[in-house]
Amino acid sequence: MFQIQQLSQGYLQQARKLGDSVFYYEKVSPSVEIGANLNKKNFQKFQIKYKNAISTESYIALDDGKVIGISGLYQVKEDSSEGVFWLGWFCIDPEHQGQGVGSMLLDYTIEQANKKNAQCIRLYTSTRPEEAKAQFLYEKKGFKVMSRETKPDGQYEIFYREKTL
Repeated sequence: MFQIQQLSQGYLQQARKLGDSVFYYEKVSPSVEIGANLNKKNFQKFQIKYKNAISTESYIALDDGKVIGISGLYQVKEDSSEGVFWLGWFCIDPEHQGQGVGSMLLDYTIEQANKKNAQCIRLYTSTRPEEAKAQFLYEKKGFKVMSRETKPDGQYEIFYREKTL
């Protein structure tokens, strides 16, 4: 059975490795953000890189002690007064996709946002093959497309989604 929990230092390296392998195409490595909240020095590095960030938390899905999923919430200065949280680096190990792990992890993340009195959760995702599978889950969980844009190279689209809580 899968277990969902807040990321701890003991699972940090596994979580970063999973994030980097799933999001290998991103210009910014997930390793910078995943676990930034676990110590003050890491969070300060995170804030230097992302000057508008004010908070971040990471969550993981475990299967027999192995990190098989990552999720997170973060806030930025521009919209924090509106109660907006952003979903960050949501991914499931490809070997565990289609087993309900993503649904459980996303539900847990939404629950954490509710505990923080969030008004909504926003995310951005794309039509890239690595991210396209999650579109159905986002729709099912109530994340509506608010806007979209085509990348300059025309290879894929980016969707900005929002779920009102």
